[in-house]
Amino acid sequence: MLACGAFAIQFAVQGAWGVIPAHLNELSPPAARATFPGFTYQLGNAFSAVVPLLIAWLAAEFRPAGGSPDYAKAMAIVAGITFLAVIALALLGYAVRPEARERALRSA
Repeated sequence: MLACGAFAIQFAVQGAWGVIPAHLNELSPPAARATFPGFTYQLGNAFSAVVPLLIAWLAAEFRPAGGSPDYAKAMAIVAGITFLAVIALALLGYAVRPEARERALRSA
């Protein structure tokens, strides 16, 4: 059952995020086409590096009197904030620079 669950999670993750490099190439300006996708991926890694520290801090803040840290609540808060941020940034990105589908992806 664990292997089936891991397969289902990976299937959903690849289905949702597998197209992101192509989308980033369409969003990037022609002069930065080679560096933009890699830079944005690494920027995401830099932001996510502080998430374990944030979760540990939140869990300690939500600790019941005399109890252990509430990691479930902390992780739910961080996941919710991330979910809303991804939606907002996706909508903002589309509004600022629409999809470049079927356009030449090189500068003139």
